[in-house]
Amino acid sequence: MKVFAFLLGCALLLITFLWPFWVYPFGSYSGSVGSADISINFHFDGTYETNLDEIAGVQVGLSGQGYYTIKDSKIYVSSHSDFAISDAIQIGEVENFFTVKLIATEVTMYSKVGIILTVVYGLLALGGFIAMVVSGTRKSQSESK
Repeated sequence: MKVFAFLLGCALLLITFLWPFWVYPFGSYSGSVGSADISINFHFDGTYETNLDEIAGVQVGLSGQGYYTIKDSKIYVSSHSDFAISDAIQIGEVENFFTVKLIATEVTMYSKVGIILTVVYGLLALGGFIAMVVSGTRKSQSESK
């Protein structure tokens, strides 16, 4: 079990940081541009909600709800559910499990849920590693007696 916990934690951390194209953003991501707070809430059904109407004086017009898809770590949005990527607007890029970067403003948005889960992955890997070391030490001590 300790080896499984260690390997699972390490695998989840590797996916989070090294292969973000496997990451599916969900929940609320928030950030700020100047004094304006912006947020995007991704749902598993391919919809999103946002308050992105104007960024740094540029009318974006994405406020409200819409549909999104992710391809090669890039987030594409549209106002209708059946859309081709060539017809969609690319608004951002998934950097890792808890970070989405908006292209227009270079704003990095963070997910509190993603940060918490990444910490849990790290603790899972660390706990599995410590359990393996402790059991290996106990085993070697009992064999030497």
